[in-house]
Amino acid sequence: MLISNAYADTASSSGFSLGSLTSLWPIALMFVLIYFLMIRPQKKKQKEQQDMISALGIGDEILTSGGIIGKVLRVEEAFLVLEVSAGNTMIVQKNAVVSLLPKGSIDAMLHGDPGNQEKTIEAEGSPAVPQETDKPEDAGKSGQSA
Repeated sequence: MLISNAYADTASSSGFSLGSLTSLWPIALMFVLIYFLMIRPQKKKQKEQQDMISALGIGDEILTSGGIIGKVLRVEEAFLVLEVSAGNTMIVQKNAVVSLLPKGSIDAMLHGDPGNQEKTIEAEGSPAVPQETDKPEDAGKSGQSA
């Protein structure tokens, strides 16, 4: 006989095996790690930010993403009216609020805080790093840099 008989293939060579299932475990583990290390903390941070924005009220002192510090005068649906200095107001989006400052922090910044005197003295005075002028090559230049 010239033609051989054709038999059905066995189940072990059908393409699916226990070995192919175990090779997917590292990929599944990576997705679980990404969820717990990146996605879940980001969602938690967003929820805290939304809770803080929804709890804003009149008299709260805030910091915006543009670096503006002000006191809330009026809260609207999507905007806040801020007092940035005496008599000057500004309208900002609620989403621009980065953080809620402790009460009295604007007055402490404007009128000086006893615990913060060293920082204000450095900012108003000369640079904090002294210039070196006792090198022999700088002696004849009288403090001017090359």
